[in-house]
Amino acid sequence: MSQTLWMNMIPCFSSEGDSCEFGSQKYLNLCGFGGILSCGTTHTAVVPLDLVKCRMQVCTHFPPFISVMR
Repeated sequence: MSQTLWMNMIPCFSSEGDSCEFGSQKYLNLCGFGGILSCGTTHTAVVPLDLVKCRMQVCTHFPPFISVMR
């Protein structure tokens, strides 16, 4: 891929200058979208694993109440 074609594919990159000014609405939207992509995927992957890990720890250290009373 040529560099000019690659540069045209990135919305906030331009050879003439900044295509989105720092602090503008477009800049904030692009930053927000990047945050959703990075944090959303990580959060979606890690939270279920953490939930399973915590439940396993609780069940091994604190058995259910009914089984303790027997």
